[in-house]
Amino acid sequence: MPVNLSFKTQGHGPDLILLHGYAGRPQALNILTDSLSPYFRVVVPDLTDLYINRKKWSFCQQVEMMNEWIRARVNRPYYDVLGMSYGGALAWGLSLQHPDLINKLILVNPMGSDPFQSIRYRPMSFFMRLPNWKPISHAFLATSAGKTFLLSAKEIFRDTRLESLDVTNLHGKKLAFVAGLISQFGWILNQENWSYWRDRLPENTKESLMIYDRRDPLFHESSYEDFAQLFGVQEHFHIDGAGHIPHPRHYSLIADSVLSFLMRDKLGARFA
Repeated sequence: MPVNLSFKTQGHGPDLILLHGYAGRPQALNILTDSLSPYFRVVVPDLTDLYINRKKWSFCQQVEMMNEWIRARVNRPYYDVLGMSYGGALAWGLSLQHPDLINKLILVNPMGSDPFQSIRYRPMSFFMRLPNWKPISHAFLATSAGKTFLLSAKEIFRDTRLESLDVTNLHGKKLAFVAGLISQFGWILNQENWSYWRDRLPENTKESLMIYDRRDPLFHESSYEDFAQLFGVQEHFHIDGAGHIPHPRHYSLIADSVLSFLMRDKLGARFA
């Protein structure tokens, strides 16, 4: 299942792969990339074609496709991987399926293995459970309830492409595109056997850091804590008030915690 993803690299040193979330963009990670590239060769793939494609790929398929892409394109023995939101789910999926690929793992507000139960924002949970048929999504988004949903989603996912867009006044192709986007994500969530993944979480053997907002508007704090316990996360860092997709002003804190986590062994070996 090969997939052709564009990507950029920045810096020199050990490889650090950054995975953005569903419907996100690699540009959203630019500040983080700039902060980490003096110490790492940062690799940032554009996952748009993996997430949003005429072909529908399940979460399990996407994990395998990501594995194939990394091995074919990055071509190093193993990697540190940072994943944000749905990209965090891909990261922990890679760690479970292909532990030889991963060195250390950083998860930023990751989607866990119980996505429906984890969602704090109830309209999102309801919408994701609708029949995954684009016309149904399109019809819902055209209603007043759908417009309220879009306003909340805009705030939660903090996409710079939407900052100047009035999401309450979408029509035609723009509304159809957003409806398709959401419908496909709902299909991914409903297609997967999440209990399989939940049962496998304790198999993780990789040293991991989880960075999360305890007031995340999308996922419950308890869902992060439950995931961290099952997955065996060794270190936690809280960024309260940052949002699900962290506000740019919080990226310096995130970068500092990532560097502390990844550089510890290297610094210890240097001064031993």
